[in-house]
Amino acid sequence: MQKNVSWVKAHAGNIGNENADQLAKDATQHGQPYSLTKLPKPHRKGLLRKSMLEEWQTLWKNGDTGRNIYNIMPLVSLRPTNCIREAVIFFNQHGPS
Repeated sequence: MQKNVSWVKAHAGNIGNENADQLAKDATQHGQPYSLTKLPKPHRKGLLRKSMLEEWQTLWKNGDTGRNIYNIMPLVSLRPTNCIREAVIFFNQHGPS
């Protein structure tokens, strides 16, 4: 996904530009950081997903369980892997005896 940044004439009726302008005014006048509730829902969702993945990755990296699997799969992901169930059972030493 490619994102472009471009200049937009101030107060030209562009809703994104108007929202950005209002957030900037709020921050300078009130000293408050932006509010997530004022951002578009897809943007909030992306920020929350990124934050969650960063926290999950830190916990996975610094954890003390699942180290055999960590050595094979050091990065967390929301996407399914192509691992074979039996291989996962073998490497994490769980499963039927």
